[in-house]
Amino acid sequence: MITDTLKQAIFVSLPKSVGNLTANVEYADTCDVNKVLKSAPIAVTIRYFGEVTDSTTPANRLYLIERDGDNIIETRGETERATLSISIFAAGNTHTARKNIDSYLSELMVWYMRDLPQIVQVTGRGGITDLSDLETTPRKDVDIFIRYKLTYLTSTPAVSSAQHTLNL
Repeated sequence: MITDTLKQAIFVSLPKSVGNLTANVEYADTCDVNKVLKSAPIAVTIRYFGEVTDSTTPANRLYLIERDGDNIIETRGETERATLSISIFAAGNTHTARKNIDSYLSELMVWYMRDLPQIVQVTGRGGITDLSDLETTPRKDVDIFIRYKLTYLTSTPAVSSAQHTLNL
């Protein structure tokens, strides 16, 4: 499962404007797109799905062993992958709305290549789908495939610091 910290970092990094147009970015499950488009020319919704354990997870789930003084610190966990789905909607007449969507999408592709890899491992993306003809509001979608680690630390006293007695 994607951590809230990782979701927040991705959310904050998304482009909030293109040129002089403001884009209102929200999570898909809490956004009323028609209401948003009354006050902003572009609405962007995001959601995550398909979270699964990735094959790059070590069999023993051990990523790193370090020593800190008399303690051995192990980083354990698993690598997961998920799909970040982004939908872009625009207000206005069909021609203007499609033009605004394409402008935002161009900015989003730069974000996908330049900024998102600074936050999470990007493993690719799906095609860009144009759903404008299926709905009354012009819309395009893009799915981005990400990989991330879920880890935790364990601390074990080193053998040299263990208290013991020997009775013969």
